[in-house]
Amino acid sequence: MPMIQRNEANLHKNWQKELANVVTCPKTLLEMVGLSSQVHENDLKARSLFPVRVPIPFIKKYAKAIQTILFYCKSCHAIKNF
Repeated sequence: MPMIQRNEANLHKNWQKELANVVTCPKTLLEMVGLSSQVHENDLKARSLFPVRVPIPFIKKYAKAIQTILFYCKSCHAIKNF
């Protein structure tokens, strides 16, 4: 039975392309996932100490999930402080 062949060269090139297409600005990252950068202005100053490199396909894939998680976190926090 023949084994399924993978083209390692294509996998390597795709990885490099995705890593080259990244967001490095925390403010831009927040805006891409639908969060206000103004609310997190103080956090942005601290985060400037830590470089960010998030591939754009990853942001597009998980933006809705991030918003959902944050919504539930805020809901749990509101219930806890009720």
